[in-house]
Amino acid sequence: MRYFILATLLYCAACAPTELDPNQTSSADTSEVYRPLYHFSPEAHWMNDPNGMFYKDGTYHLYFQYYPEGNQWGPMHWGHASTKDLMHWTEHPIAIYPDTALGYIFSGSAVIDTFNVSGLAVDSTPPIIAMYTFHKRPGDVQTQGISYSLDGGMTYEFYEGNPVLPNPELKDFRDPKMMWDGTQWICALTVGQEIAFYGSENLLDWKPLSQFLGEHGNHGGVWECPELFSLTTEEGVRKDILLVSIGSGAPNGGSGTQYFVGHWDGTEFIAEHEDERYMDWGRDNYAGVNWWNAPTDRGKKLFMGWMSNWEYAQVVPTYKWRSSMTLPRELSLVELDGQFHIKQQFRLDGGNGYQANLEPKMGLRGANTFGINFSAEPQWSLRLTSAEGDTLDIWTSVDSIYIDRSKCGLVDFEPSFKNIMSGPRKTTAAEYEMYIDIMSLELLADDGLTAMTATFFPKKPFNKLEFEGLKEGTLTSLRE
Repeated sequence: MRYFILATLLYCAACAPTELDPNQTSSADTSEVYRPLYHFSPEAHWMNDPNGMFYKDGTYHLYFQYYPEGNQWGPMHWGHASTKDLMHWTEHPIAIYPDTALGYIFSGSAVIDTFNVSGLAVDSTPPIIAMYTFHKRPGDVQTQGISYSLDGGMTYEFYEGNPVLPNPELKDFRDPKMMWDGTQWICALTVGQEIAFYGSENLLDWKPLSQFLGEHGNHGGVWECPELFSLTTEEGVRKDILLVSIGSGAPNGGSGTQYFVGHWDGTEFIAEHEDERYMDWGRDNYAGVNWWNAPTDRGKKLFMGWMSNWEYAQVVPTYKWRSSMTLPRELSLVELDGQFHIKQQFRLDGGNGYQANLEPKMGLRGANTFGINFSAEPQWSLRLTSAEGDTLDIWTSVDSIYIDRSKCGLVDFEPSFKNIMSGPRKTTAAEYEMYIDIMSLELLADDGLTAMTATFFPKKPFNKLEFEGLKEGTLTSLRE
């Protein structure tokens, strides 16, 4: 097991590389230069989608797509980590291994079977039920399977009745996400570029209910990692939300996650808008889902995504390990001009460090680990600079927000990595939240209505911040 300590995993400026081979495949000490401080990353090897997240007895559990024998995608397992404060993580042994007969373990979800509807409990211990996709090669046959845990999610046993959903002769049939809709258990999973819904009374036997075509959604790539859930406004208006990730064709290139606002009637989901909406307009937030049973205010959910992009995830210059998760974000629902949108707010329960008033021009303390809360003019710009001349630029126009990482250190490992990314502004609200963690930027703009996430690999840590259009703000160092 491994435990992250805020005070020890510092950005090592002295060992920062001046030149790295982006095609390197072996582990290297220089990988630790880019190790994030308060985002989860695996100790070693490849990681992608978050899976099966649930909360129980004061602990948040995270499972993830994991290949323990290399730093690029391979035969998938479920890795496992946990946290009590969403900042300090303990990495545990692999939770679910591939099955010889049925295949690799692809993405899925987990729920706590409190009332033992599955009948899998022993000695009154509620089982944790994990549902995921088996991927069998050769033939690439995808079926849905169940494993269950009787020790709080540390180890799992295969259900003897697997697969619980055989393949109906489809190439893409994967990523089951379970929920309780008040009368029955629901499973949403992708079937090509549609979402299929199944219902169950016992989490083991599933019957088809409907399919969502999403005519007005983005169909640029295969649909993945769906989730159906509800959010409620402060005024008490409840809406159902359907998340759908796309492996390619997102607005800024590569992978991304769209969402639909609408209504679940117990059999089918009906969207109520025609415009495309995205959880994050940056290039590095994909396959995000919510924690089952996480403590939040009424009508909210707790969300986290994979902080990378399929266009370059397998060649980023970290080598020993590849990719991190985003910060947890609390999701709420707001009404704007008669339409309902998701609002996001960062959720870190582990406390803050040293705080200082944000100034238009200020020196930084030599480690890329800080958060900024600020208010600004409708049009503003921010530049972060390192002693090596790396620059990271963020700015707004009247209707858009932009991030440019093209001059921020190592950028040539994939041509599209240098593309400037942009996101739409939904309002001119002046409130912003931003976190920098060694190799990542997460920005919640316009009071949380627009999110943008970007990774980067500077040759030296930032030591200067320049801001135009700042009204007021606070910088919080998270390395103390």
